[in-house]
Amino acid sequence: MDSTTSPNGVLWSRVFGSQSRMASEDAKVETPEKKPLGTNIASLVRDLARMGDLQLQLLSLDIKQFWSNARTGLTVSLLAAISILASLPVLLFGIAGLLERVTGWSPDVCRLTLGAAMTLGGAVVMWIAVARVGNAAASFTRSQQELTQNLKWVREVLHQNE
Repeated sequence: MDSTTSPNGVLWSRVFGSQSRMASEDAKVETPEKKPLGTNIASLVRDLARMGDLQLQLLSLDIKQFWSNARTGLTVSLLAAISILASLPVLLFGIAGLLERVTGWSPDVCRLTLGAAMTLGGAVVMWIAVARVGNAAASFTRSQQELTQNLKWVREVLHQNE
């Protein structure tokens, strides 16, 4: 952020002039004189270009933050999927044989029961991982708020004489 923007992203110098000051409690605050849009078109275009550039920089930072937060969830999802696929045949046949001996069920019922249990376990792990990736997307809220404020400022500047 540079000296021409406020903490909330609006181009402070264009809205309030370059000499904005804090007023004491009793002093009257003077508002700067608004100029017609036609005389300030070059400044408006320059400010819009700068605002667009700042918006893209913020989006870039949000994307980097998203990927750094989502990396763990995506890695866990990939490992869970590999684990489910690799363990399914071995576990189903091994445990199905053991279950068949202990319970006296048919081999088909044992395989079906174990397949359902493995699928349920994998689904739970995948759900947890996907939820973590979804939480990482919250970093885009900052870009959305900044864009909303910038668009509000553009509307105010374009409609200041109405």
